Amino acid sequence: MDLETYRKKLHVRIRAAGIFILVSLTAPSIVLIRLFSESAEGSHYAGFISGALCGLSLVLVSLIFRWRKALQDDAACKQMYLKEYDEREIALWQKAGQSSFLFEVYGLLLAGLIAGYFSLPVCFALIGASFFVALLRKGFRLYYKKHM
Repeated sequence: MDLETYRKKLHVRIRAAGIFILVSLTAPSIVLIRLFSESAEGSHYAGFISGALCGLSLVLVSLIFRWRKALQDDAACKQMYLKEYDEREIALWQKAGQSSFLFEVYGLLLAGLIAGYFSLPVCFALIGASFFVALLRKGFRLYYKKHM
């Protein structure tokens, strides 16, 4: 990938982040306020979701500023490009992902078994999440085995 293709990729990221910010700050707020405003528990949940979406939007705004700054300065754009496609950094992320996978799956399974003592729905949710992570990893592994 060359630097000009990377610039186009940054433009796409900025547009996608902007669309996500608009959708996350408008549509859920209207829907959640209407759906959950009757009960106290629902209003707490609506507040939690609204706060989480606002926090995520703030992170995206900061990323948009960083990407726009990189697009205006060639040296910053090249530095960001080199950092993103650095072979050593990619290898480190791959190694970290390989070793953390077992801790994630076994941690979720252990938490699910412990949670089973207190709440069966939480137990099933955690065990289901661990199977989802394991199946997702297996699916990606099979896909990349065919396509690499």
